[in-house]
Amino acid sequence: MKAKSKLVLSVLGGCTAALLLAAVIFVNAININSYRPRIESVVSGSAGLEFKINGNMGLSLFPFGVSAKDIRVFNKGDEIISMKDLNLGAKLLPLLMKKQLIVTRCEIVKPTVTIVKDAGGKYNFQGTEKKSQVGGPGAAFSLKDFRLSDGMIVYLDRKTGGRSEERRVGKECRSRWSP
Repeated sequence: MKAKSKLVLSVLGGCTAALLLAAVIFVNAININSYRPRIESVVSGSAGLEFKINGNMGLSLFPFGVSAKDIRVFNKGDEIISMKDLNLGAKLLPLLMKKQLIVTRCEIVKPTVTIVKDAGGKYNFQGTEKKSQVGGPGAAFSLKDFRLSDGMIVYLDRKTGGRSEERRVGKECRSRWSP
């Protein structure tokens, strides 16, 4: 009886080790950076803004997710959002079986949002129209974990020359206005 239990445990352990090894090989074999132009195109098209990933992208399996460094979002050539790191977690099975992306976790590190009001009173984010993505990949959100760290909002008023910066570092918040 003990010999059968040892055999079953050995087989299960071997299968588990083989699956883990296959998962590690799978993650290392996929070069997610080669998908960068497609990701940028899909996000830019759905947001109506220019989306660029300037840094490296990474893929993790446990927990499943994607990370990207140095992300920039532009509207008509002007940067409106930048972030040092973006880490997204997703459910793996719906992605593999249904080609449906279900985002479960989002972490944004050092985002900077720049809002500019020009002399005519128009903001730099105005005029963005969301373009329809017929047949494009959809995303469902069930964020249990959303983290935003070391963020900053910059407001510039080109008519009055005013500038305001709001910085959030951990639990500390600093605000500064310069006319």
